Formats: sequence, structure tokens, C-alpha cells
Amino acid sequence: LRILAILFYAAPVFFVGMLLKLVFAVKLGWLPVAGRASTDVELALVEPGLHAPLAQPRAAAALDEDLQRITACALDTVRRAGLAPADIDALYFTGGSTGLHLLTARLEAAFPQARAVHGERLSSVATGLGLHAARLYADGGSANAIHRGH
Repeated sequence: LRILAILFYAAPVFFVGMLLKLVFAVKLGWLPVAGRASTDVELALVEPGLHAPLAQPRAAAALDEDLQRITACALDTVRRAGLAPADIDALYFTGGSTGLHLLTARLEAAFPQARAVHGERLSSVATGLGLHAARLYADGGSANAIHRGH
């Protein structure tokens, strides 16, 4: 039953995720900004031949408000847990958005005592979904019965 959970729950999500990464990274050219100083965003879907250069400083300015909100949310979560930023000893970065150095740098600055740990960006979400599916189906029951509390 665990194999079925992985095949019919986690695997399709993983492959859809990989397909989306391919579309965003290769076809739209969006993800390279995470690791480069600049990229050229192709906008041929809007108008043939249309493209726009996107340099890291411009991307940083465009993301600044969102990065502030994410950092404030992380700090608020820690506060609501009754902790201080200095109490956090590790930050675990995983998933696609952690490829943005701007994001990880902000969070590392907000939690200066914490050690930064970087997980596998390309497969961590699929691995987590597989583990979740295995828990849902661990006793041989259906996921629907589990969610209904039976």
C-alpha cells in the first residue's frame, strides 16, 4: 500500500513539479535570476520578439517588500512560540524559493545565531509528499477515512 501511495500520490505531484520547474527555468527563463547577476525574460507569449532584461538589483528592488513580509512573518512565528530569534539554532532551507540568495540572506540576518542548513531544492517537496502519503496509508486505510477521523 505504501508503494501505491507513492505511485499515485507523490510521484504525480513530483513530476508536475519538475515539469513546472522546466517551464519556468527553460521556457520562461525566470529561475536563472536566483543564481546569476541578470537574465533576459522572454515575453514572446505577449508579443513575438518581446523580451526584457532583468538585472539582480532590479529583481532585489522588486522583491524587497515581499522579503520584508516573509522575514517579519518568520520573526512573528518565533515570537508567538514564546521564543526569541537568538533561541533559533538552525534554519533549514529547502524548496525552490530558497534558491533566492536575497531570501536566505534576509532570514539568516534575522536569526544570526542560527546555522543555515540547505536541503535538496529540487526534490525535497516531493520527498515530503511521499513521506506524508506513507503516513496517510501506513495502517492500510484510505486517506479519506483518515481525514474523516475514522
